[in-house]
Amino acid sequence: MLFRRCLAGAATCVVKVCCAWTALQAESGSTPAVFGTRDFVVVGVSPERAEAITSVAVEVRRDIVKLLFGSEKVTLWAPPCEIHVHQNRQVFAESVDGAPDSALGATSIEFQGNSVWLRRIDVVHEDGVVVPSALAHELVHVVLADHFTEGPPPPWVDEGLATLFDDLDKQLKHESDFRDAASRGSAYRFDELMRMERIPEQTYRQRVFYGQSAAIVRWLLTRADGPTLLRFINDSTTVGLSRSLRMHYAIDTSAALETAWHAEPIVPSARRVPAAVPPTDIGVTESRVISP
Repeated sequence: MLFRRCLAGAATCVVKVCCAWTALQAESGSTPAVFGTRDFVVVGVSPERAEAITSVAVEVRRDIVKLLFGSEKVTLWAPPCEIHVHQNRQVFAESVDGAPDSALGATSIEFQGNSVWLRRIDVVHEDGVVVPSALAHELVHVVLADHFTEGPPPPWVDEGLATLFDDLDKQLKHESDFRDAASRGSAYRFDELMRMERIPEQTYRQRVFYGQSAAIVRWLLTRADGPTLLRFINDSTTVGLSRSLRMHYAIDTSAALETAWHAEPIVPSARRVPAAVPPTDIGVTESRVISP
């Protein structure tokens, strides 16, 4: 779930980020603890749990960058990515100005020109879970924002890639939603999905959208690598969808691609996520974690 905003002036962005920074200091009541790297700020949990979340976030970000750009080199995020863990769904929904009942995470990105001025992930606390399950999915949106600075990526790419970083059970549920729609003849046409500018509002159509987007992205990543996928998306906006398909996948038309990927479905698989050692205290307390 992604919110993307372009702000009118740099002063607005600076004030917003600085106010947030000051507020976090006030909440903690003391000098913030320092863990890991300087790319993440974690709010809403104990220092022990924040350290575990930061550790996993660093590794997941590296996984995403390696998949999409073919490199494990990550750049410094300035400002860092804020991760806000909310105690329940109600507080989460209020923090993100409303969210679907099933949502466990949301991402907010703010730009000034082509520069990212705010990276924020909101996730829901889950009993007995140290690292929120939506974290990896939302991190994909944050990483993609660094690449698509002139405008958001197509929703099918943004959510399709993010869904590949969900846990296997959730991926299989999305896949089942899509296959069920396909069997009923109610799945999206490939060119229709490609040209969608926003996620469908109807709950059932959303589920089909997520499952089908993930299935297409999964299939394209078996035909070529992540950098090729990004080049395909970039070139689609300048030379057109059909020509970009021919350039990067040697496929003549969107109809030919649709026939090919329906004939060769790729089964979802578990992504290897670094395991975090559960801290002794996973209670909800306020802390700010910055990695050097």
